Amino acid sequence: MTHRLADCRSGGIPTREGAHLQSETVEPTDLDVADLDSIRPAVGVSALRTGTVLLGTQNAIEEFRDRFEDRSRIDDTHTDRMERFDTLLDRLEAEV
Repeated sequence: MTHRLADCRSGGIPTREGAHLQSETVEPTDLDVADLDSIRPAVGVSALRTGTVLLGTQNAIEEFRDRFEDRSRIDDTHTDRMERFDTLLDRLEAEV
């Protein structure tokens, strides 16, 4: 079992930015973590429309949403997807 912090308007823990955070218990299967720099644009659009963003500024979220919507209109080739996947693997290897 893990905990996540949810933005709440009343109660919870006040942050420096003035938001109030409240701890909520969730199961591991309740969370999907995505690297927004590497997911398919259609998945990114859907995640930002229906999901709850746990980290990041509103400005950054809007920039990702705009980028995903622009890229989802472009038909990617198999080669484009493979190149993005290779780039993701390179970034992950650099982190680990």
